[in-house]
Amino acid sequence: MGKFGSRSIAFRPKPTGTTHVAPKWRNAPFRFLDLPPELRHHIIEMVLLDAAPLHEDILHLFLTCQQIYAEAASLFYHHVCIQLRDDIHPLLIGSLTRVSARQHVQNLRIRFTMKESECFLDRLYGTTLSEMAEKGRLQHLRIEIGSCFPNDEFWGWDESYGYGDIRVGPGKGQVILAPLFVTKPWFQSFVGFLGDAKTVKVSLYVDAEDHDGFWCMFHRTHSSGEKCDGWWKGKSQALKIHRSSLVKTLRGAVLATPVQKEC
Repeated sequence: MGKFGSRSIAFRPKPTGTTHVAPKWRNAPFRFLDLPPELRHHIIEMVLLDAAPLHEDILHLFLTCQQIYAEAASLFYHHVCIQLRDDIHPLLIGSLTRVSARQHVQNLRIRFTMKESECFLDRLYGTTLSEMAEKGRLQHLRIEIGSCFPNDEFWGWDESYGYGDIRVGPGKGQVILAPLFVTKPWFQSFVGFLGDAKTVKVSLYVDAEDHDGFWCMFHRTHSSGEKCDGWWKGKSQALKIHRSSLVKTLRGAVLATPVQKEC
């Protein structure tokens, strides 16, 4: 070891003095895939998220090849908001393939009312969303239960959707007054999904405007400690439900007594 610190540095060969010659321009098509991924990402983002993108440009981009489709879909479907009405949204229908749009969704926000969604909740939560979390890229799921649920307008005179004594909790030793739908297979499938989701962050909300007293045992209490009974709106349009508390309480809920039909 000398004063230079290393013989390899002291006796390193000197540059030859040759200058860099730019490669000769070739008359050939521009290869988009030869660009670095971060540049492709920026270009695709400009096409998709432009203030007024042309539908033809977006369509051509998605039909280029599987690699470009995957890169474009990861941007286009990064955040998706869905309002469920009387049928499952097209994005959630069909088997999951390499070109399925929903496998690229990373943040999904679903809003619905039980009245409009009961018929397919079992299919939606039991299969589609679980598949998106396990095989797709779904990272965060926000579920919003809309207003007018449950209330007299929704329940009507159908005794199967009334209130009754429900046996809940570990060992089913607790009896609460709750909507009878919590014992139905479709709702239990929903609760099962909420409890078993491991690879995706699930947030559950109910409308603060007119939520029912049934939800009050699961959302944040008033700062004064006053009982809500479905009237407290909170500071936002939606009240967050404590998912773990709901799952612990309602999973496996059963009727405590047979439902009595009114004469």
